[in-house]
Amino acid sequence: MIEIKHNAPVDFNQLADLFDSVGFNRLGERSRDVLPSLLKNTDHYIACYVEGELSGFIRLLTDYHSIGYIFDLCVAPIHRKKGIGKRLMQEMIAFCDSRNVTVTHLLDTSQYENYYSQYGYNSEQAIKGMYRINPSFLKKDK
Repeated sequence: MIEIKHNAPVDFNQLADLFDSVGFNRLGERSRDVLPSLLKNTDHYIACYVEGELSGFIRLLTDYHSIGYIFDLCVAPIHRKKGIGKRLMQEMIAFCDSRNVTVTHLLDTSQYENYYSQYGYNSEQAIKGMYRINPSFLKKDK
């Protein structure tokens, strides 16, 4: 069974293990001892559990108006190809759209451009990374 939880308490050992399993802690920037501060200073995060095990994660930094930065989308290697990453992205996009966040950015995603384009993200030379404009703001100009 897959369970999605928004901003619910996370076991820091499980989160550290997940980050380690996907290579997100190569420099020690996401070690167990910094995770409490990392989550405390994150505006919104979503965790995915498979049979009670933390299997996916995504987080957001935002001003809840004009811009949001999506970070740390990750899925445990043993749970990939099950739609977990897609579900986490859809949940985070829905969260941002429901709060009327105008633009969400993904940083340093050039190698995953095809993956993120399915969610409406595209790259531009002027901006390093990718961005997605909330569709409701596109309708306002018409």
